[in-house]
Amino acid sequence: VAYMVLFGMVLPCIERRLARHYQQTPLSQAHDEYANRLPLACATRELDAARPDHNGIKAGVLWDLLQHYKSFLLDRNMHYVVANIICPLTEERRSSFAAMWGGGVVGHFVSHSWGTCFVEFVETIRRHAEVAAGRAWREEV
Repeated sequence: VAYMVLFGMVLPCIERRLARHYQQTPLSQAHDEYANRLPLACATRELDAARPDHNGIKAGVLWDLLQHYKSFLLDRNMHYVVANIICPLTEERRSSFAAMWGGGVVGHFVSHSWGTCFVEFVETIRRHAEVAAGRAWREEV
């Protein structure tokens, strides 16, 4: 009987600890929300390694990524974005970020430093896309 009383007292504590341990963090919740926005047809698409010029993503995809995760990014760089956002998003699909969005013909090649603030990087891409395509920048560039 004493064991049952002790077990009855300890069980709620264990349940609370387990619930806290397995509770989603705000970042993991943001991953789930973002993953639900992915186009289903592109979720398993493989990119063509022989045609890297067809494995790009549009400026609008980067902009949407930035807007979705902005509260987590602050002034963080690409090292943080890849480790904490891109890898968790692509890990389950075993795919690249570009493949998750279906890839696309590359109109502009962008080289950048991973040490640069990600927000500034995406802002620069957005400004270029607006100059290149005007109001249709999200879909065109």
